[in-house]
Amino acid sequence: MSNTATAAEAEIEKLNTVTADSAPSAAATGSDMYERLCTCLDQEMPKNENLDALVNAAVVKCIQGSEKADVGDLMNKASRYAYIRQNHPWPIVKMEEGKSFSGYWRTYYYNDGKRMVIYRKEKSDLIDFLYHFYTKGENKDKTYQDVFKEMLEYKASMEKRSDRTIYSWQRYYDRFLSGLGNKLIAGITDDMLRSYIVKYILPQKPKTDTLRHALCVLKNVFWFARRKHYIKSFPEAGIELKEFIQHTDRSKKSDEDSYFTTEEIELLRKDGWEHADNPRALIMLLNIETGMRADEPVALHKSDIKDGYLDIHRQQIRIDNPKPYRFVEVDYTKNTRMSENTSRLFPITPRIQEILEAALKLPGESEYLFHDPDGSMIKKDSYELYLRRHVRNLGIKGKTNNHAIRKALNTNVLIARGIPVNERASLLGQTTRTNERNYSPRKSDRLKQLGEILAL
Repeated sequence: MSNTATAAEAEIEKLNTVTADSAPSAAATGSDMYERLCTCLDQEMPKNENLDALVNAAVVKCIQGSEKADVGDLMNKASRYAYIRQNHPWPIVKMEEGKSFSGYWRTYYYNDGKRMVIYRKEKSDLIDFLYHFYTKGENKDKTYQDVFKEMLEYKASMEKRSDRTIYSWQRYYDRFLSGLGNKLIAGITDDMLRSYIVKYILPQKPKTDTLRHALCVLKNVFWFARRKHYIKSFPEAGIELKEFIQHTDRSKKSDEDSYFTTEEIELLRKDGWEHADNPRALIMLLNIETGMRADEPVALHKSDIKDGYLDIHRQQIRIDNPKPYRFVEVDYTKNTRMSENTSRLFPITPRIQEILEAALKLPGESEYLFHDPDGSMIKKDSYELYLRRHVRNLGIKGKTNNHAIRKALNTNVLIARGIPVNERASLLGQTTRTNERNYSPRKSDRLKQLGEILAL
């Protein structure tokens, strides 16, 4: 054996010892798959400056035509390679046959002001060494809770998310994700997340949609961590709702139990007019006719009454910070906030006209259509409390919220009278998909009719 070969083996052994705690090589996907991944990343890099977009595009391109691929592993490897490509100044080359370290991968790096050379048999091992070298000591003290709090601040200040959304995310964290809080964000793995979901989340038997939202919050924390360069890995990439959906609580109320029946609506109408001196009763009566969300009628101005229609373009929101919380109106509704449409129009029927006239006679001066004697707007919480109490006093069970009124209008009136789904959605301020999926029940008598038709 030549002195050159002996020196090469010694250098390789020395380097292997230095990086014994490095991540494993590309054995899980194979060297061919790794080379293919690197090629895809090189091709996608000029098109994507964002790390997440770059990695996603490269992995999707890489696995095309591949029967088996560990996507989570590929995304982790892709993020490391992309990081090195963006931060490492020297080329990474494969040594030619006949030269020292033939077949090995080589590059250079600076350590304590000196240029060092490094060789690795596998390209992935070289990338792992460089990645650990460059990120050594970076944000090692950031916990999952630290990143979650930073993310909430970012969502509130930069993305202008509503207080309701921030409050909702905090509740999901407190209920499902707080057990991850003291764990270092950089140390959380795919297996650790799966184990946590199985041991701590699923035993709570969350509803399917509840688990979907919790996983959304969980994943957003890692998205934000990558955005802040706290991590480069994708431990959440392989976590999908479909893996756990069979362990969720998929029971739900029957269609008939999710909205007020025609008879129950008549009881509410009678009760509302008996208490018409209370603006909350008038709000309930107007919602029966229009299906507005609970936070919309409380923000209506008298000027929103137009010639033949109501202009619905405001809502009331709760501001929690700074304390104490307060209610304010904003110039958008749930369906117009992220849309080019700035308002929703609802035709004024004779019943609506009667309610509006009663509201205009309420004592006190105010720009608001519904207001207390001192002129202040009615709080949404106050209206919802009124509705719950009066529904219970009428002996109606299982339905105590304004949502049941919205569904009742859609089912008992709009569908029953043959109004098309696009117009139903427009009147209620929602998408056609939402109307069909969540607001349009398949009644048992209609299913029976369909069965008779199919039997012909």
